[in-house]
Amino acid sequence: MITDLFSFDEYVTCDFEYHAPPGEIPVVINMAAHENVSGRRFLLWGDEFHGMEQPPFRIDERTLFICFAATAELSAFHALRWPEPYHILDLYAEERVINNGKFKGKGQFGLLETCRRYGVNGIAADEKTANQSLAVRGGPFSSGEKRILQRYVRSDVEALDKLYPIMMPLIKHPRIAMFRSGYTKAVARTEHAGTPVDPQISVLKKLWPERLPQLVEQIDLAYGVYDDMRFSQELFEDYLDHENIPWEETPSGLLKTDRQTFSDMSRVYPQLQALHELRKCVSETRDIKLAVGSDFRNRCGLIPFGTETGRNAPSGNKFLFNCSKWFRFLVKPEKGWALSNLDFRAQEIQVGAALSGDPELIRMYETGDPYSQMAIAAGKMPAGGSKKTHPHIRALFKELSLGVIYGMSNRTLALNIKGSVPEADALMRFHKTKFEVFWTWLNRQVANGLVDEVIWTKFGWYRHLRDQEVQTPFGLKVKGVNMRSIQNFFMQAHAAHILQVSMIKLWDAGIQVCAPVHDSVLIYCPEDEIEDQVKLATDLMEESSRIVLDGKKVDVENTIVRYPDRLGDESEGAVQMWNKILELCPEIKP
Repeated sequence: MITDLFSFDEYVTCDFEYHAPPGEIPVVINMAAHENVSGRRFLLWGDEFHGMEQPPFRIDERTLFICFAATAELSAFHALRWPEPYHILDLYAEERVINNGKFKGKGQFGLLETCRRYGVNGIAADEKTANQSLAVRGGPFSSGEKRILQRYVRSDVEALDKLYPIMMPLIKHPRIAMFRSGYTKAVARTEHAGTPVDPQISVLKKLWPERLPQLVEQIDLAYGVYDDMRFSQELFEDYLDHENIPWEETPSGLLKTDRQTFSDMSRVYPQLQALHELRKCVSETRDIKLAVGSDFRNRCGLIPFGTETGRNAPSGNKFLFNCSKWFRFLVKPEKGWALSNLDFRAQEIQVGAALSGDPELIRMYETGDPYSQMAIAAGKMPAGGSKKTHPHIRALFKELSLGVIYGMSNRTLALNIKGSVPEADALMRFHKTKFEVFWTWLNRQVANGLVDEVIWTKFGWYRHLRDQEVQTPFGLKVKGVNMRSIQNFFMQAHAAHILQVSMIKLWDAGIQVCAPVHDSVLIYCPEDEIEDQVKLATDLMEESSRIVLDGKKVDVENTIVRYPDRLGDESEGAVQMWNKILELCPEIKP
């Protein structure tokens, strides 16, 4: 394997433009490419791709294929049924590593901004936007529009020609850059495969404008917080007062009604779950934007390495698993097929245990239920207690263990456990005393990061800690460091690596991944193969965790769904919502 980026025989820069209606496999419009050593240039349009079984430029193992946001280029390869390039360098992913954490805001890691940072001249921003809109619109194109799009795709390749010689010396770990490219290939294959969706989604979309107001009206009977289709802060305050539910406020004194706050509080107060799902449903589905193709597959950009922790950043509510959880009831295998969701069990606990080497945390994970074991150790659950016998106490310690790892305040923890701040303080002291090795390790990582102004994973994913805008408790925005996000980084980023290695291994083994879902994957295959594929996938995913965690394994659990059953979701709010939708839409078969 070539690990020196300067040792290839050829360097190919390439860019495609294509038209991709929601959920459909893209239709390639044009392409520009440049073999930088041979000097050969390629500019192809529409019909010229017909009959081409492979690209006109080199993609062999002595060639480095260079692009920006590689899943976009690979989607064109898949659409054209071309073999994938052997080696890929995705300058988007590498720029995220080089400057991760330094910049916030939309477009900061796009091609234009990246070129600007390195002094590379390219197409003007307004012209780029106009050209992108033209490509998104699709054909037919006039001769003038064709010239515009040809010039556009050629200009991006010219920018890449200038950009990659500047960026390549900045890549600290070329071998790991090749690993990232492997993950990008796996994501592109997953985007192409898509997630199978019940064809009745077409019926639901037609009914939805009429039935959504009815859904709001019926579910709101239990809350009384909607004024027509508008969520009312005033009415919600009245509801909370009546139910005696405490709620966090913004620095200006308004109730915090963001999605994360609602998500946290609905776990603590289950009666809020249906309202939480309803709010998401109203905001996301006034018209259902889920990207579903004519073959009833949900396809959209998953954007690998799109977050500071290296996780994916899927395209909003076009991605089924970004939507309200009741949408998961729309995931349904075709006749003769089956799917399985394979989930890493209590991944955050084992990642933290393995990275820190905390023997007590490792021991508790290996019992199979670390949260019950923590409760027993704290004297809150009798010996032999379990999730089945003491579900609420176990849930409390799950909230505690995840909350403190991710920097939850004592006040927030108190709200989440329905207790007082002193009770929350006592639980936090217990956790920090019981798992002293873990906390010593984590505090050392944070302290070193603050001194060095950078933190990183064993796989070379960096995050800078300077030049960030942080909001103080009084609402002021200052330059500083978000301490909670630093603690969060080590577990989240290494968990991301486990998923990345897993997806590479799964696809290499011929297992079709149709969606990554945070710390789990959804696989799809003929029904008579599902047990064998689940067993193989489980082995590969657990092996992936050992690679990242130096021999420590994260256990994998699975759920198998066969036609005509649905994937669904076990949360109370999602089940209630789906049942209510079926009640309001009898045209849809359960």
